[in-house]
Amino acid sequence: MWTLRLEVRIRPEKRREFLESLQTLPDTATNGPTCHKTLQDVNDPFVICWLGEWTSRENLSGFMASNAYSALKGAISILGRLQGEIVVESDNFTSTDWKGKEQ
Repeated sequence: MWTLRLEVRIRPEKRREFLESLQTLPDTATNGPTCHKTLQDVNDPFVICWLGEWTSRENLSGFMASNAYSALKGAISILGRLQGEIVVESDNFTSTDWKGKEQ
């Protein structure tokens, strides 16, 4: 299983708009995640973590090359700031950054 984790700091006045855009993402995405979660930092309501899971690296790579992912990254840059992006292979607990370098 492959997981993409995005941590985003959203501008306070744009929080609702950003959360609404996340809800429609999997429905519009080619190679979308098999499941996804949106989490909020318990100490800061403007830090949002989005997790998506894929059954293969190929499907995740396809998603990351998709228009839906480009739109998500565009929304992040307009509505807030990306604080972290990481890919984790949960089968053997290795992690890579988005360029595929092992950490």
